[in-house]
Amino acid sequence: MLARDLACAALGWAIALAYWVGASRLQRSMLSDEFGADGLPRGLAMLLAAVSTLIALRALWLARRVPPQPAALGPGLRLHAKALGGVAALGCLYLVLAPWAGYLIACGVLIYATALYYGAKPTPMLAAVSIGGAVFFWWMFARLLSVSMPAGFWPQLLG
Repeated sequence: MLARDLACAALGWAIALAYWVGASRLQRSMLSDEFGADGLPRGLAMLLAAVSTLIALRALWLARRVPPQPAALGPGLRLHAKALGGVAALGCLYLVLAPWAGYLIACGVLIYATALYYGAKPTPMLAAVSIGGAVFFWWMFARLLSVSMPAGFWPQLLG
């Protein structure tokens, strides 16, 4: 467990560094404010580095009291590969569905399908959470951050 947590922390630090470097390459314009185009990516990089540090510190803290145990790679590796394949397939489903059905529907389907993939039961509550999550993410990106989201076929259908 120690090696896995430290590897995850190292991966998090590497991604945070890549975000930081990528943010520093964003162009500044005359219209930039104090926050700048690099503000959000740098903030995310710092947050990811902080979380990765907490993961590493927690792993080292727990390792001081637990004797090391041999790692079993067989079933664990297979389960991780299955999970990664499922997440990649769900991401591809979203990419195919979003331009056609629109962001709201694609996001709701993605939330619902991801929950089912990880073992949730198909209940009305899950459907409500999926719809609510899709509406929240649409509001956050489209309204709050003014990010253009795919509308799908709905505008042509509704006139």
